[in-house]
Parts: sequence; C-alpha cells; structure tokens
Amino acid sequence: MRNELVETFAKRREELLEELDKKNTPIEKKHQIYGAINELDMFLNTMDYIKNTNELDTKNINLVKPNPSEKTIVDKVLENLKQKIKRN
Repeated sequence: MRNELVETFAKRREELLEELDKKNTPIEKKHQIYGAINELDMFLNTMDYIKNTNELDTKNINLVKPNPSEKTIVDKVLENLKQKIKRN
C-alpha cells in the first residue's frame, strides 16, 4: 500500500512539474503548482524517512520539511521565470 501511495504522488509531482514548464500557464497558477509540489515533496520525504527508519507506529509520524539549502528543479524554474519577467 505504501509503495502505491508513493508511486501515485511521485507521478502527480512529475505531472505538476511538466505543467510548471509550460509557457502558457498563468503565473498565478504556477505559484499554486509550486506550492502543491512542495507539499508533495514533504509527503514523499516523510514516506522515505519512514521507510528508512522502519517506523511503523503511525501515531508518531512527523512531516519532514524539504532542505531549504537544496535548490530543487522547481526553485530553478521559478528563478528562470523571475529573470524572464524582469527582462520584460
């Protein structure tokens, strides 16, 4: 069951990344997509943490936040968008 969840959410994350790369997507929607991707990253990191620690007690699960020092592909795309907006 856990693997199915991880696969489903990882697939959705990839779909959102593809949508984020589309040039005709309005900037407001891109911000929403970016937020959704961050939530999915947090969920996937949490599931990975649980898998690696063999934590089975779901009462004590804490969400793992993304490392702010690591730039994700989403961060890079948003930086690219900001630079393009500044040029115009």
